Amino acid sequence: MTLSRPVVKQEIQQANLRLITGVSLFLFTLLTRIPFRTQYLYHWDSVNYALALQHFSLRDFQPHPPGYLFYVALGGFVNRILDDANAAYVWISIIASALAVLLLYLFISEWYNHRIAFWASVFLVTSPLFWFYGEVALPYTLDLAIVILIAWLCYRALQGQSSAMWASALVLGLAGGIRPQTTIIIFPLWLFAAHRQVLWKIASGIVLIALGSLLWFLPLASTIGGVVPYINFIRAYSASLSTLSPLRSVRSFIVNVGRLAVYLFYAIPLCLPIFAFGAVVWIKRQLSLRGASRDWFLFLWIVPPLLFLLLFHLEQPGHIMVLLPPCAIILSRTISAQDSTLARAAGAAIIITNLLFFLFVPARLVPRPEAVFMTPSVHSLQARDHYLQETLNYISTHFDPQSTAILGVSDEYHHPDYYLQAFMRVKQPSLTSAKVVLLPMPIRTLILFGDVKAPRAYPPSHLTNLPISDHTVLYTLTAGNGQQILVDASGYGIVQK
Repeated sequence: MTLSRPVVKQEIQQANLRLITGVSLFLFTLLTRIPFRTQYLYHWDSVNYALALQHFSLRDFQPHPPGYLFYVALGGFVNRILDDANAAYVWISIIASALAVLLLYLFISEWYNHRIAFWASVFLVTSPLFWFYGEVALPYTLDLAIVILIAWLCYRALQGQSSAMWASALVLGLAGGIRPQTTIIIFPLWLFAAHRQVLWKIASGIVLIALGSLLWFLPLASTIGGVVPYINFIRAYSASLSTLSPLRSVRSFIVNVGRLAVYLFYAIPLCLPIFAFGAVVWIKRQLSLRGASRDWFLFLWIVPPLLFLLLFHLEQPGHIMVLLPPCAIILSRTISAQDSTLARAAGAAIIITNLLFFLFVPARLVPRPEAVFMTPSVHSLQARDHYLQETLNYISTHFDPQSTAILGVSDEYHHPDYYLQAFMRVKQPSLTSAKVVLLPMPIRTLILFGDVKAPRAYPPSHLTNLPISDHTVLYTLTAGNGQQILVDASGYGIVQK
């Protein structure tokens, strides 16, 4: 059957519109990220990734378990060009952000239409949480771009394309090299997408997932002595974190639910009521037996990751990034379905609120020290960069590395290991350890590096606070003649020799 000339012309116009819109969204994402990129490693995990470029060692948490082999390898490749670990990882985050937005737009324009795709992409690109992680040395935007690609391939597999099913399987396996949990939480979506295929094709897809996983798992395990040592190491590491598991107590689960609510607010500040409305509409569709496969597609994109976060691991806001695309799709569907001035006003309100939140909200909405209350905003990025710059410069210019040791505390406990390697770094023993660290004789000064709210020094009179600026104070302990600096699980102090 041949298409009429007007139909062909209309299809060409729509293809050109998608191309122009996609490229515009990609460039807009790049241009809005570049001015706010961080100059210092933002998080202690960022330090782990940077140290891994110097020496890859899971036992030394370079990077931390379970290991992020492909992410570190990509960072190493970019670092050869930039010769700056933080810049390398930040540029990966920036470019991955733009790719994620482009992929989401192309995917949703194929799945739904241009209007829903545009709304969803703009919701994502302006999301404060998504924007924030596009400015720091962490793998969340790269992981999200890969998840969107997997979802797009899964959608095509659901339409009966065997090649898309196999491609999605391979990418799903390889995705574990960026963040290992991605393979686990996206597998139910892949299985749903493949369920219409014949059994041997499904089996071959599962084999491809396994092969893709082995491409990062075996080299990663070899860095720690092999598969069995790796499994034992991960088992011991998991056991050390078992007290934090939401499955151990109702209180821990409630804390996780609270974190999820806060992080969703950070993701799209106005999303909760509209997302709730979309959820009610979806439930009504299922009860009336009018639910479509696309509804179940979104359901399986959201629920397995959500259960994993609530029941196993939810610490950083970036952990919920995998939920942003389906949430953006539901929001855009809800708004587009109304086709009214009020609905478009609601969409504009979401976008404007996103922008205002990221650009103007202070670093903390409440005066609490927990990292969960740090907002994903320009002020958070600038505050951390400013603090690290002035503190690191002050220590480097005012203290002698031969007679000074540094103890990292609070959220910055790991930064001295990367930025102040000329100084002796001290690790504070855990509460379950009876170990006491006596600093060697050349060390006369101990610097407490980090945001110290209540220094645990004994005797307190030996503690000195040095005001670096109006907002930053550096705490130090200095040993006199016949004295030595001690560090144990309960604090730090001066003892007589």
